[in-house]
Amino acid sequence: MLKLYLHIGMPKTGTTYIQNFLRLNNEVLKSEGYVYPDFGVRFDAIGVNRNGHFLVSAIKDENGKRLKEKELEIENECFDKLFNLFEAFPNVILSEESIWNSGERKRGKKFWNNLKSKLDSRGIELKVIVYLRRQDLFIQSFWAQHVKGSDVSYTLKEFINSSRFKHIKLDYYKRLNQISSVVGKENILVRVYEKDQYIGPQKTIVSDFLTTVGLEYNDSYQELERLPNRSLSGIYLETKRQLNKIEGLNKRRNYIQNLLKKVADENDDVHSITSNEFMSGEDTYAFLKQYAESNEMVAREYLSREGGELFLDKLEVSDDKKTEYTAYDYVGVLAQMLELQHIRAGELSETISELKREIKELKIQNSKLQSTVDWVTTSFPKKVTRKLKRIFKPKKKA
Repeated sequence: MLKLYLHIGMPKTGTTYIQNFLRLNNEVLKSEGYVYPDFGVRFDAIGVNRNGHFLVSAIKDENGKRLKEKELEIENECFDKLFNLFEAFPNVILSEESIWNSGERKRGKKFWNNLKSKLDSRGIELKVIVYLRRQDLFIQSFWAQHVKGSDVSYTLKEFINSSRFKHIKLDYYKRLNQISSVVGKENILVRVYEKDQYIGPQKTIVSDFLTTVGLEYNDSYQELERLPNRSLSGIYLETKRQLNKIEGLNKRRNYIQNLLKKVADENDDVHSITSNEFMSGEDTYAFLKQYAESNEMVAREYLSREGGELFLDKLEVSDDKKTEYTAYDYVGVLAQMLELQHIRAGELSETISELKREIKELKIQNSKLQSTVDWVTTSFPKKVTRKLKRIFKPKKKA
């Protein structure tokens, strides 16, 4: 049976790590009858390893108008390549985390119907993989990611009260039922984004994912050298949030983000959010209470847990976290950023000097070579010198 495993997120559940891991180990996957394809399509501000993005891509012109015909053209092109892959591999894996929150919003209410219809016509079984993260931890990590990577300058509370928050699917039972009503509950593979709930021999996110799709982690797979897409927190995240208010410093993925990550890394403060760093205890309990019944239903109906426990990690709350910073705190971070820039400028200056020395040496060598050519042309018969001149004649610039 041909199977398409569609990993739909949710965001902030190790999706970037999983995607990079699959891309790195694609040859190993192929040897097992699986493939994580690259369709050769690139989208602005979308990681190259998000190979399922063509399903929900929003392509716009310079005026911000959506080019729906172009989107459909790319989608059809990728589906053609996808169907061709099934001639060589019985299992194909696609991954795109934005499908969880905005699949229907970007492609219409019949998103899942259209996808399933295309696959059914080719005899391809659809398996949907989703990782669920406890709502309080997710929303903090999601907000922090937007502060780190774009121009977001509002607080977490302001974000929760904004229109952007309304599009985030945190009622997991409702969202899963929307999808399962089309693809079938038996075809949704629900996993929980908690270390102690991972399956597979290594109990890691990748061993969990591989086991979920029917593979077993072994020594053939390579691990990533570093954790991608790590979060900022504390004073570093707050510095970024404040800088996002300044025109010119709030562009997506600019040098400020990279500088702050380096400073935080040197202070060993770049990590995944695993506790309540931005919410008070009272706010945390109130936030989770509204999803308690939904979580219980997910645990019972999608994970066959009669007790109704979806998340098992201990709820850690503390109201003694430092959330307000002084000018001295900000100056300290900015000073470290300036120091890094100073070091980088020195390294670039040394590189430039080295290149100048190499250019000077090349000029000396060229001068010596020219002298040799001049000597040859005056010492040998004209027939020989004409031939040498043609060989050493500089090529005209195009």
